Amino acid sequence: MKKLQIKRKERVIDATVWRCQNSNRVLIIAPAMGVRSSFYSPIAEYFHKLSYSVLTFDYYGMLYVGKQKKSKIPKLTDWGYKDIDMLIDYAAKNFPKQNLFFLGHSIAGQVFPLARGSHKIKAAFLVASQNASVAFWNGKSKMKVGFFWHIVLPLTVYVQGHLPGWAYGGKHPLQKSIAKEWSKWGKNRFGLLGVENEARKKYKNLNLPVKFLSFSDDQLIAPRKAVVELFRSYGSPYKYHEHLSPEQVGLKSIGHFKFFTNECAFLWGKVDRWFTLIMNFK
Repeated sequence: MKKLQIKRKERVIDATVWRCQNSNRVLIIAPAMGVRSSFYSPIAEYFHKLSYSVLTFDYYGMLYVGKQKKSKIPKLTDWGYKDIDMLIDYAAKNFPKQNLFFLGHSIAGQVFPLARGSHKIKAAFLVASQNASVAFWNGKSKMKVGFFWHIVLPLTVYVQGHLPGWAYGGKHPLQKSIAKEWSKWGKNRFGLLGVENEARKKYKNLNLPVKFLSFSDDQLIAPRKAVVELFRSYGSPYKYHEHLSPEQVGLKSIGHFKFFTNECAFLWGKVDRWFTLIMNFK
């Protein structure tokens, strides 16, 4: 495991690489909103033992670190246009002629299609990735999410100048510009696709095998309806969605985050099998 910084002009991304000798597979792991890359170290080490070289990283400007200079105010869409694209470009250059795979958590699935180099990815696997629009929530969860987008987020950002972790159920505070852009996705009928002009075209033109995995007890953050909406918007000709309940695999809960913990390590083989299937198929 080695810490490194990936640079493109003035943009610097903190990343970690698990390099595997004599491997032909590279896995890029993209995090959820407000989650540090270290959270994914267990699954990164798992894939490293399976002879993958693995890259994890932190999105640029996600976490609140004080006031930013106007020229450095981060944009949420740039996590796809720039950050994920930088990781793909780094992997392609430093691991030439190797198969590149993408494992995304939550918001990663929304911004991944924006990356210019997404076509370099052999296959993708998305965990609890959803369209952020409140239109795809139901019942009490819809009321809670709507209250968050319309009341909690704008009020706390106005008062504190950033979005505290407690306000969105995370551990780390989010930068003001990131939170405000995120709220536009949540309040728009079509989520990101209704806000970002290039998004629909990028999604439609995505041409790689992709599997979505969602969980029945993830109703507040990634309910099935929201996951299906994102799934349908991908133009990939070869895609598959698996919706899993904790009871099916002998667990009491999985929710939005537990898949990436050691408690769910027995499920990680699903990801490897998908990538191996695509390698053998194409």
